[in-house]
Amino acid sequence: MYLGIDIREACALRPTGKGKWTEGFVRELLKRDISLSLYTDRPVPEAWATEVVKEGVRVVLLADHGIR
Repeated sequence: MYLGIDIREACALRPTGKGKWTEGFVRELLKRDISLSLYTDRPVPEAWATEVVKEGVRVVLLADHGIR
């Protein structure tokens, strides 16, 4: 299984409920060795830096378009 996740809210300075949920979800997937592509335009936590991180607003919009 390979997942692509928009982690912008999880990387916010003050994550909201959606951001906190996403953060917990990504942490759990990393524990289970699930392959991930993480999409964001914000700095990424160091623990997630080993994953495929695609940065920039344009990348996030393209990912959104590709997923639909």
